Amino acid sequence: MVSTYEKAPSADVDKFLNHGKPFLYQWDLLEGSWELKKLHGWIMNAMKQGIQAITAHVPTKVFLGVLPYQIVIDFKDLHRLYHRQHLNVNLISVWCL
Repeated sequence: MVSTYEKAPSADVDKFLNHGKPFLYQWDLLEGSWELKKLHGWIMNAMKQGIQAITAHVPTKVFLGVLPYQIVIDFKDLHRLYHRQHLNVNLISVWCL
């Protein structure tokens, strides 16, 4: 399997997130799982409505905290993480949830 960074750049997907343009490359959608396609479709619909981030409720038992809290995941961060432009400890924590 070929990694994303080894593929030719696409005119459809910007290096930086541009609201309204595709989040993923076409070949990633063709080869990807149904969960990836569902997430991409949801993100595209959310961006059309002007939504720029996902807010998730984190129960107290997850990190053994005293109070429950919310975590915000910006679409720009997801885009940069997927395209291997940066790695954020907070995003890795969310991945582990």
